[in-house]
Amino acid sequence: MDEFLRYEAELAPDNFDMMVVAALMGEIFDIELVKRFKNWDNIEKCIDECLNLQIIEPIEHNNKAIFKFKSHLVYQYFKKQVSQIRDVGLLREIVALQNKEYAIAETRIKDFIQKNYDGVSILKYLLNHKSIVEGVWKEALPLISENLYKIIHAHQISIWTYQDNNNSIQCIEMYDTEAHLHLHLEGKTEGILLAKDHPHYFEILSSGQVIVANNARTNPATYELTERYFKPMHVYALLDVPFFLNGKLAGVICFENKIPKVWSPHEIFFALSVGTFISLTYQALQRKRSENMLREANEYLSKLNKEVTEKNKQLQKANIDIQEINENLEKIVEQRTQNLQLSNAQLRTLNEELDTFFYHAAHDLRRPLTNILGLLELGKMHEPSSEMIQLFSYINETVMGMDAMLRKLISLSAITVHQPVLEKIDFEDIINQIQQDLSRLLTKKNVELKISLEKDLNYFSQPEVIKAIIFNLLENATIFSNQEEAIVKLSIYQHNDHLLIKIEDNGIGIPQEYHQDVFHLFFRGNILSQGNGLGLYIVKKAVEQLQGFIYLESEVKKGSTFIIKLPYIFDKS
Repeated sequence: MDEFLRYEAELAPDNFDMMVVAALMGEIFDIELVKRFKNWDNIEKCIDECLNLQIIEPIEHNNKAIFKFKSHLVYQYFKKQVSQIRDVGLLREIVALQNKEYAIAETRIKDFIQKNYDGVSILKYLLNHKSIVEGVWKEALPLISENLYKIIHAHQISIWTYQDNNNSIQCIEMYDTEAHLHLHLEGKTEGILLAKDHPHYFEILSSGQVIVANNARTNPATYELTERYFKPMHVYALLDVPFFLNGKLAGVICFENKIPKVWSPHEIFFALSVGTFISLTYQALQRKRSENMLREANEYLSKLNKEVTEKNKQLQKANIDIQEINENLEKIVEQRTQNLQLSNAQLRTLNEELDTFFYHAAHDLRRPLTNILGLLELGKMHEPSSEMIQLFSYINETVMGMDAMLRKLISLSAITVHQPVLEKIDFEDIINQIQQDLSRLLTKKNVELKISLEKDLNYFSQPEVIKAIIFNLLENATIFSNQEEAIVKLSIYQHNDHLLIKIEDNGIGIPQEYHQDVFHLFFRGNILSQGNGLGLYIVKKAVEQLQGFIYLESEVKKGSTFIIKLPYIFDKS
């Protein structure tokens, strides 16, 4: 931040104040809005001075005087300099603006909380509905699409499944939310999409990515569908979420709007949850089939038991040899009866476990993932075939990925919504927890983790926020580490009146043109990138929550360095 102090020295006080006001307008600002705060003297001269100092730069926008701060860091610097303004009247105007912004933010937070509550209520209702619990596919699909509209407002909601060895997708459910009708597209051109006609779109789908297209007809991932599907169906905006069955990509859930739309993070989050419901419906269907098979087996064993009993009555009248044979038969029957009782007990136990699973799933979206992992371990104990072992591996990877996504979203919610609770940070304990959480990834990538931690830091802050920063940076460094000699360094130390967290890696590096974009929500450098595009966004939000700064230094094929600079504003010593 020291390199920015020259602005305060080189700019005239009135010009410095104007840049602070401009920063409050946003990283891109209209000079006419800045003029409303004060009658600035020689505002053109001020703009020229700021241009010469490379603080701002002009951008073309409908012949208006629109400017943009030269970098995000410069913008952040001026945004935090409100306390340096000496003009009382100007300060009153700024305070009034900030109060208005706070009121808008408070309204948005309340709206977000209410939407989350409504969404969870709908998810609970779906999880406990008879058609989903019993796996009645034809009844469950319309039920899901109708209730999704209560969470995500779109003109059409459709569910597509892969066909023909993943060479096409077919629409098996479409709900027109305006007409409240379920459309049947079987046999129609719009009801099936072929990979050979839309290769890029199918490539994106196969990677398991969420497709967020505010204008689907121009979006790079979806423009191929314009003539064949978007125009006939009057679609302009699209939100596509993949779902998985038995660990394999099975289809996609589509939210379609007839006008361009910006999909909110709230809508994207609940759309992701729908994939879990589709999988749960399929698993419920499989469970129902197993129950029917067991019931048929029980009926057969009951009939066999009656036959054996009848034979025993006839054998009682025979000679000693016949009686000995009869005794042996009784032992066999007794054993079969015990086996039947054991099977019934196991069936009851299994049903109780499944009931518990669905109950907890209604209260906690992460609990079903844990139960699925438990069921996988039980399956491995019954000597499965090699194909089943491979299938178990796919399911495990999918569940772990979904769990990681949920943990990141929960972490993001904790950072942005919860009230801060300040505690003295035990960095050693936090680092130990993170090493345990990342142990599988560190081992898989063969990463050498080097840690340098200064003693007696006496730093007070929010433990979960600090953990989120270190965890996501370490995870990111590990994922993109060098494949041959992967080294990740973590350094935590005090520098003047700041705490510095520094993470270095010798991985693939980040191109210069992506240095700002990597902190955006769901940003991925290319379609082959790993991760879910949340980690660095969470880091950015966490650093902003602690009133700090984040710096990125990176060179392609040589590695990246992230430096977090946090003030000691919470120090209670």
